[in-house]
Amino acid sequence: MPLQARSVRIVSCDRLPNDLNFEFQPVECGPDLQIDYLIEGGNIIAIKEDSLVLDFIKTEEGSDISKYPNGRPAYRQGSFPEVSEDGRHGVFSIEVNQNQWGNVDNLSIKGKITVITASKSEEKEIELSVNDQQEQKIGLFSISIDSSEDSVIGIKLTGLPDSLIEVKLVDAGKELESESYVSTFTSTYAETTFFFPPPKSNEVLVKVSYWLDLQEQEVIFGE
Repeated sequence: MPLQARSVRIVSCDRLPNDLNFEFQPVECGPDLQIDYLIEGGNIIAIKEDSLVLDFIKTEEGSDISKYPNGRPAYRQGSFPEVSEDGRHGVFSIEVNQNQWGNVDNLSIKGKITVITASKSEEKEIELSVNDQQEQKIGLFSISIDSSEDSVIGIKLTGLPDSLIEVKLVDAGKELESESYVSTFTSTYAETTFFFPPPKSNEVLVKVSYWLDLQEQEVIFGE
């Protein structure tokens, strides 16, 4: 099924006084205008950050509010786009820094956004020594023990952005769940360290699952 996007919600806020205490500000009243979109299809694993490009957002009177008078964009892609577990749906938002309170009926919008898709995955496993921080290879990733302390053990993986699905640590036959993680991203790689409870043994088994066929697909929406 080809990917399609449609608007599902518009949040329009009037400008608030600069000295208005945060606790008195209406919920979700950040940008002057927010338009939420739903992407429908299949095999969606991520919506690419900062990939939103708008041709226009025209009001009923024909004014293009996607640009400032100097031609610079007056919009941005909202933070933290989400994708459903089954890969059938994604949600992203457009934030527009222009006050359109009371003037959002019959907006005409055209643009595109990049969606990352995949359908094939595999899982590999590797044994690591808790006291050895030497980097090794597992599938499409580099892996190493990042830290080993009394309260936590860190497993660091470096590879393509969005390709990692899940990391499991097996200690003495018991599968441990990650308690937290930290990530660093660039356009070409992602570095993520997963933190687990300290293992009982000096040798641990790490299972890594990842996507094999990442693809970028532009989704065009609007009129």
